[in-house]
Amino acid sequence: MAQTPAPPTGPAVGGGERVKGAVGGAVVGGIAGGHGGEGAAVGVVVGGHKARQNQAAQQQNAEAQKAETMNTFYRAYGACMEGRGYTLK
Repeated sequence: MAQTPAPPTGPAVGGGERVKGAVGGAVVGGIAGGHGGEGAAVGVVVGGHKARQNQAAQQQNAEAQKAETMNTFYRAYGACMEGRGYTLK
């Protein structure tokens, strides 16, 4: 059976969503005539939220894959036992 990867540790470990959000926020803040630092701070928060969403989606996908693998195993086990004359509930 395939090993599932260990879940990432730390707060919102992701693919750089916070950095992307900070850069985008700074650019938008500078273009809008405001302070780029304020836009960067907002971008970090938004990027962190996206990172948490991505992490939750990955965990859900891993759980669904694990459940499907177990269902396949139980079906095969049941077929084997019935083939040998056993009845399963």
